[in-house]
Amino acid sequence: MSHLLTGDPLTELGDDVTPHEVAFQASDVSAVDDFVVTGFAPDGTERTVSIGVRRDPSFVPSDTASVELIGSYLRVLRDQAPRVASGRWQLGLTVAGSNAQVKEIADLATIARDVADERAFRSAVAFPGRTNQANRRRLEYLDEVVAAAAHHVGIDTASADGTELTWRLLSALTVRELRMEGVDQSDRTHAVARLRHVTSAGTAEAADAHRRFRSTTGARGKRLRPPPRTAAHPCLRRRPRLPTRWTTAPNRSGPSWSGPSWSGPNRSPGRSATPTSRPRP
Repeated sequence: MSHLLTGDPLTELGDDVTPHEVAFQASDVSAVDDFVVTGFAPDGTERTVSIGVRRDPSFVPSDTASVELIGSYLRVLRDQAPRVASGRWQLGLTVAGSNAQVKEIADLATIARDVADERAFRSAVAFPGRTNQANRRRLEYLDEVVAAAAHHVGIDTASADGTELTWRLLSALTVRELRMEGVDQSDRTHAVARLRHVTSAGTAEAADAHRRFRSTTGARGKRLRPPPRTAAHPCLRRRPRLPTRWTTAPNRSGPSWSGPSWSGPNRSPGRSATPTSRPRP
């Protein structure tokens, strides 16, 4: 949320992308629906990431929750195939704290992004010194989970078998270990530091109060408040560059955080997106 308030880039979207909108539980937009974040690249190209949030996923075939989660990712791969292939739609997984299984998935995803196809991916994983036994064993488990998930969601593996789907999934996936609780709460501290620069008081206390306000609002489920600098929460000293207001996005059941209105032609890929109005400083 702090990235949206400040306009800072989000790793899952890319360092050159300005976050523009976030939708919560947007199942009509994405099968992975905990968060669906959209932003714009400098050339006006829209990029989206579907983020699943889990506390402690195991990614073994006997775990029904893992199979269902991977099934939702596979549905996004199917439903948004052209945009995933072009890099305009990504997948994200956010987990609470450190998790050995998730770390192994992240290692495999890094390799998958660096190669051109599934065969090169398998060769890289098997290359001596590139991975360890735990990584290779995790890939075997993940292949089984993907196969079970594909069957669960009705994806035909005749044209793309389970091992191909595993590579497609990993090559589009960004994994984030969120440090918000326990001994290491550094991500929460970073969020407060970002918000401090847009609060009227400019203090850590005001920034943390706003962080807790937004967290509580989100926890109540889609009960979002008016823009900054209103009576709902006057501590922000200025409207952020992007986004600027809470709205309900067209054709979406869930609320979203939306930036300035954009003219139609400038939304097309390859052209500079120019806002029709700018937020006041």
